[in-house]
Amino acid sequence: MRNPIALALTLVLVAAPAFAATSSMQGTSNKQQICQDLGELRAAVTNLQAVQQKKGSATIGEIQEAQDRVDKAAAAVKQDAIANRNTPAMQNVQKAAKDLHAAVQALPPSTTADQAKAKIKPQVDNLRNALGQVQKNLSCPRT
Repeated sequence: MRNPIALALTLVLVAAPAFAATSSMQGTSNKQQICQDLGELRAAVTNLQAVQQKKGSATIGEIQEAQDRVDKAAAAVKQDAIANRNTPAMQNVQKAAKDLHAAVQALPPSTTADQAKAKIKPQVDNLRNALGQVQKNLSCPRT
């Protein structure tokens, strides 16, 4: 009969690299998904800013529609954080997205695009900064 310790050691030595490779591939895949979702959130914020740039012609409804896109992208990032990397930087992104949502929802219907831009600029800037930090931490390609 073969030595059970030698057999167990052989199994560990053979299985460990395969497990490490699978784990590494999964980590890369998760990172790619997180980076993709962060890029989509950044694009949604850029779209919101573009809607606001429509000098006086953007309606609150258009701004809220653009905010809905931000909310959807932020929800995907939140799921990434829950599943993978709920770091303080990811929490900052979630908080900044929530703060932006609240600021947009608080805009009265009579608010002009220029007024809305001024009122939510701090929240937009905070979200862009938080996104930039997480993307930098993960070495995501800049979008």
